[in-house]
Amino acid sequence: LYYLQDPVALVSAKNIQGVWNVRLKKPYTENLVNINKAMEESFPTDDVVFTSLKEAIDKQYSSIRRFRDIVLISSVIIFLISLMGLIGYSNDEVRRRQKEIAIRKINGAGTFDILNMLSVNIFWLAWPAVTIGILFAFLIGQKWASQFQGAQITIHIPLLILVALGVVLIILSTVILK
Repeated sequence: LYYLQDPVALVSAKNIQGVWNVRLKKPYTENLVNINKAMEESFPTDDVVFTSLKEAIDKQYSSIRRFRDIVLISSVIIFLISLMGLIGYSNDEVRRRQKEIAIRKINGAGTFDILNMLSVNIFWLAWPAVTIGILFAFLIGQKWASQFQGAQITIHIPLLILVALGVVLIILSTVILK
């Protein structure tokens, strides 16, 4: 997937060892072991081994899969750390504005009004941060996807907007629940 596919011409030659493709039925692993045993018994002096194409492809792209897993685990850890920071920030904000909240309650403000006041303040802090984060995610994702030539991956902007709205919704719901 890293290089464009060049045109290929297959020409038969007498002295070249061939590669044989065999399509197996289920159960694949068991049948692969059986065919390798049969080839070993039939041709004990030759080294005839059948391998799984899926395993070869998986092995070839294992570094990409490992990178994906590391990014996913790191993202979850960063999200949890950010959530802990948000809870701490919410506690400090409520503690700092405790007198203002008390005065508003005395003057007739309801719970919805207090939650709205706190949520709006945090929303205006969170929205630019989420927007910048989504922008960087788009740019880095495009750069990472550009290394694959054969199957170009497109990063859909509506999906990124949906993720941004989801993150803002999680932030606001955390503040409201706290």
